[in-house]
Amino acid sequence: MIRKWIWIVICCVCLIGCSQRIPLEKVSLILLIGLDRAPNGDIKVGTSIPLFHHKQQQSTIEHWAQASTVYNGFSKIDTKLTGYMTSSKAEIILIGKKLAQESNWLQELDSSYRDPYATINAKVVLVDGPAEEIFKIHKPSKPSLSSYINGVIESSIQNNQSVSSTIQQLMREQNEEGMTQTVPIIKKTKNEIDTVGIALLDRQGKYLSRIPKKNVKF
Repeated sequence: MIRKWIWIVICCVCLIGCSQRIPLEKVSLILLIGLDRAPNGDIKVGTSIPLFHHKQQQSTIEHWAQASTVYNGFSKIDTKLTGYMTSSKAEIILIGKKLAQESNWLQELDSSYRDPYATINAKVVLVDGPAEEIFKIHKPSKPSLSSYINGVIESSIQNNQSVSSTIQQLMREQNEEGMTQTVPIIKKTKNEIDTVGIALLDRQGKYLSRIPKKNVKF
């Protein structure tokens, strides 16, 4: 009798799990996030989302919104989308130069490392210019903009011209004495992305200076 009830409970759990599955076509999966400071003081939030509808010619769709906080920015973007929006699979977080030059800009990522469903392994990358400029790059040969950026960063790391920097790593470095926070820097050149060095941050996370990529290996 006990064994029978155990099987009933297991079946119920499995059925509940199946009922909560969301079709991929109904999910707005954010792979790339852009953050920058607007002229009026608001935070600019950008997202790049892959399209899984086979009839669509575009592979991704981009949205930008201005708001008082990152959370409110995501909420504005969510109203433009259909289905469930999630940033749990974000691969890259771009930080515009204007925002990076402020102290404590890492606090804007607060939701990323406190939300249990959000990834803390997303790469944090500083843009030498407005973050929105990177979103204007279109390369039909690449599966997505986030994959393209990730490939450029990984290639530079292998060539000792850049470093890897995730949300988790930045938070750990900020809390450890004697650790200097470093973030890779990219720049848009025509329709291409290139790494230009690494940024050095102070204890408050403010972008102070950079090391050109040719000197990174030294």
